[in-house]
Amino acid sequence: MRNHSNKVALLLILFIAALLRLWALWQIPFMHDEFSALFRTRFDSFNQLISEGVMRNDSHPAGVQVFLYYWVKLTAFNEFWVKLPFALLGVFSVWLIFAIGRNWFNETVGLISAAFAATMQFFVFYSQLARPYAPGMFFVLFAVFWLSVMQVCDQKVKNKHLLLYSVSLAMAAYMHYFSMMLAGLIFLSGFFIVENQNFKKYFLSGLLALLLYAPHFPIFWFQIKAGGIGGWLGAPEPDFLLDFFAYTFHFSLIFGLTALMIAAVFFNRNELTLLKNKRRLIGFLWFGLSFLIAYFYSVYRTPILQFSTLYFSFPFLMLVFFSFTKPLKGWQNLLMAAIVLIIGSFTLIGKRSHYDLMYHQGYDQAALLMAEDKAEFGKNIAFAAIGGSAEMFGFYMDKQQLADVKLMNLRSNPSEFWDFLDNTDREYFGIAWADYAPYEWIESARSRFEIVLNHKSWFNSEYYLLKRASDRGKWLLLAEERTLLDEGFDKSGISFDKDNVYGMLWEAAGDTLMQATDNMIVTSLLAMAVDTVRAVRLVLEFKADDGSQLHWMAGNLHGKVVLPGEHFWLHAAYRFDAGSENVKTALMRSYVWNQGNERFMVQRRLIYSRPHDPILLGLYAAVK
Repeated sequence: MRNHSNKVALLLILFIAALLRLWALWQIPFMHDEFSALFRTRFDSFNQLISEGVMRNDSHPAGVQVFLYYWVKLTAFNEFWVKLPFALLGVFSVWLIFAIGRNWFNETVGLISAAFAATMQFFVFYSQLARPYAPGMFFVLFAVFWLSVMQVCDQKVKNKHLLLYSVSLAMAAYMHYFSMMLAGLIFLSGFFIVENQNFKKYFLSGLLALLLYAPHFPIFWFQIKAGGIGGWLGAPEPDFLLDFFAYTFHFSLIFGLTALMIAAVFFNRNELTLLKNKRRLIGFLWFGLSFLIAYFYSVYRTPILQFSTLYFSFPFLMLVFFSFTKPLKGWQNLLMAAIVLIIGSFTLIGKRSHYDLMYHQGYDQAALLMAEDKAEFGKNIAFAAIGGSAEMFGFYMDKQQLADVKLMNLRSNPSEFWDFLDNTDREYFGIAWADYAPYEWIESARSRFEIVLNHKSWFNSEYYLLKRASDRGKWLLLAEERTLLDEGFDKSGISFDKDNVYGMLWEAAGDTLMQATDNMIVTSLLAMAVDTVRAVRLVLEFKADDGSQLHWMAGNLHGKVVLPGEHFWLHAAYRFDAGSENVKTALMRSYVWNQGNERFMVQRRLIYSRPHDPILLGLYAAVK
């Protein structure tokens, strides 16, 4: 570096990067994906880890899973120690972004790019997860660093550079399939970067990387033949990139304008050299091809495109964006870095509420609230939690010494939960959900415990403290919920039998009924069986103007048999933020489908809407 100010700027960037990633790291609870990986380390042998923990139950390469397998033997399931290596790799990656920017363009480009990377939630968030993202990006950047070193060599490249390059490519391939794809693109791009005299050695470095990756080929082919990667996401919308850039710049006009102003004010035509333009083209293609491959794979095969898919290639787009910046004086670099760090940190902590959202999540916070409610209500309260797996909630329930919580996963039969609700005589009930469990679970509890005493939301999770009402046929909505239909019937109710297959149709035009803030529509029904009932459904559907069906769903008894004289509930709920927003303006229809020609009497029906709670998607979407 040319002077002392540039060194100070770099040290300041790295200090802030470390501070933002390591701040109270021990207080960050494990998330769903982390739990999934940690629970797949409990095998007696390495072979079992690979066959059961990777090949049959994962869609990622084995690298991080193997690391965790040995790492947790030293650390156990301790949040700080499990996450620490990933956070440190995130800090080292900031230095690599600086070094690549310096080698490819100039020190100013490297410092500004590193300052943005130090404070962007995109990079901070994934550095705090014990998942393949931070290691994958580190090894991708490490490979490009050594490629840039070889590129500036005026003579034959050194063997140690080629060896480190090969190891970096192989390690990137072991971390994540998109870092593997990018490693392949980087290697192919190298033929347009290194000198002709180094082609043979460079080609051999690729063969060495392939040889280092060879033990993973059986795992790769097994996972591909098993159905590939992805599958649980929705197809990407056309405006995906706009949402992505809004997210990376903290949904903040001032943060985005800072980047634009730096690039525009310090633009220099002298930076438009043939060599630098070639580097810009390569960096842009690495990002562009990563996006296009993921996008078309998502559209034509299986949805895989999400923000994290672009994690490994985004640093290069950022370097390209700032690559036109002229070399500034040392004090100017320090000033620019300080401005970026201040604005980035302010919007990360304030506008994005990163530390509130990240450090307070449903699995641990629900357990804390349950412990408080247990202390207050004692034996007069029952608890239940529905998440990705019973163990995920159970991990933090054990920490709070809560042994009597009914734990269920997303694959549990709801009828088992209904029996639990119907057989408890407690006056209070606490229920938590995570991982976008179907809202019908919550509605089942609310239809029996009608008063909501407390309601708390976190990222992808909620907790409700409920109490029984004296009038068992009454629903009590929250203040923010809006009644669309509330009808009760006399003791005879609305009768259904073999001659009434469909009935009680309710329909309304969504574009006139739903408000901009509405995020969910819920329909619930209370009925009494006259004969044995098992097949009735409560339908909720959405239709386009031409009559075509956009979405269809139905609440049912899930195998439960209702005997004559017994009451039963049916619920159907649709979340617009978890499905297609297009159905919000469609024709909405709800009706009873007496599929089994059974006899029962409907005694009450309620249809209502709920507003969007930005916290539920706050780590990826705007929260304010």
